[in-house]
Amino acid sequence: RYVERWTGKWALTKKWYPHHQGKAGLGVDYETIQNIEVRDPWIQRDDGLGRKDIFRANPTKVELYVQDDIEHKGFVANVGLRTDFWFPGALAKRAAEAAIDGSAGDLFSAGVGEQYFAETQSLFGNRFKYTVSPRVAVSYPVTDRDNLFFNYGHFSQWPTYYYVYTHVASGVEDLFGNLGNI
Repeated sequence: RYVERWTGKWALTKKWYPHHQGKAGLGVDYETIQNIEVRDPWIQRDDGLGRKDIFRANPTKVELYVQDDIEHKGFVANVGLRTDFWFPGALAKRAAEAAIDGSAGDLFSAGVGEQYFAETQSLFGNRFKYTVSPRVAVSYPVTDRDNLFFNYGHFSQWPTYYYVYTHVASGVEDLFGNLGNI
């Protein structure tokens, strides 16, 4: 297994008016991931490698956020909006196209490829998924020792790459890893 990640982040904080502090930011993660797994090399296959799973992919993640921190006479509020984008890369797009045209064999059905294109957007020919996450936190002093606090937010996590790209390039359907308590 091999992973290389290049990360860039930019953030801006600006205080305006006596009670507001705004924040905005952008982050980009460009990754190269590779997995080579060969099991049972004595099993004869057309390519001579036994049961295998070999892939190399270049997913990219982008995050954008804005936030306003408000403080006035003990009242504190943080209001923000974050958008996360995930570009799975050309390997996933080629696998979806192969599923639709039938060249993926029995590994992926045409429905899987159609679902990929239905659930992703296109930007300059690159497919991506995104999620929008609102966030609100409010705190207000009720007494000298007690605060009323409220917090609301959406948080997301992208899938583990092993489960996204496994078998996409190799076309071997009999080498799925263990899931759960097996």
